[in-house]
Amino acid sequence: MTIWVEYAPREDGFDIYNAYQYRLEIFAWDLKTGNTRGD
Repeated sequence: MTIWVEYAPREDGFDIYNAYQYRLEIFAWDLKTGNTRGD
């Protein structure tokens, strides 16, 4: 399982968390729909 790290420099790391959560939601949706992504 690949974890993507996309973030804007923030001292509290808020943007990092949001990007991580966003990717997890995409991954979960792909599992449910059976879609695969090439990136």
